Amino acid sequence: MADLSRTVGRFQAAERTFCRWCNRRSRPTLKMLKWISKLGDGSVWVACSSLPVLAGRPDGWRLAGLMVGGTALNIGVYSLIKRKTTRQRPFLTLPDITLLERPLDRYSFPSGHTMHAAFFAALLPQHMPITAWLLWPFAALIAASRVSLGLHYPTDVAAGAALGLLMAGFFLTL
Repeated sequence: MADLSRTVGRFQAAERTFCRWCNRRSRPTLKMLKWISKLGDGSVWVACSSLPVLAGRPDGWRLAGLMVGGTALNIGVYSLIKRKTTRQRPFLTLPDITLLERPLDRYSFPSGHTMHAAFFAALLPQHMPITAWLLWPFAALIAASRVSLGLHYPTDVAAGAALGLLMAGFFLTL
């Protein structure tokens, strides 16, 4: 048991060190990541949900409905998990982390921004392959932004990505 405890302690220390490293990027990099993170607040997902309809796809309204429904379900899932886990954000627990963007909610685990990004990056390209080249890099930047801005630990974004992919997989079966 002591070995497991030591291993967990080392992992947590490495995660904190990585958070600090991400939070100390250059001013232009952090400014760009702040802008990317703001897009992940919702405006890009509204546009993505509208895309199948605007593109005139015969199943456009159904796909738009799946994306809106998935977004609503994502919000419910990550909100419930956050309330149950109550993990404090890095800027609250690590005094040398600078908060660079105001959080939308109280807790950090999992990252809702990353969950939405992974959901859309996995779902929309299955129906509109041309969107993959933009959505996958955007999802990666969203995840990076959340750690760099002092809002999430890497495990928060990894969990958010995993949940988003699982949710997309579920919605692809509908």
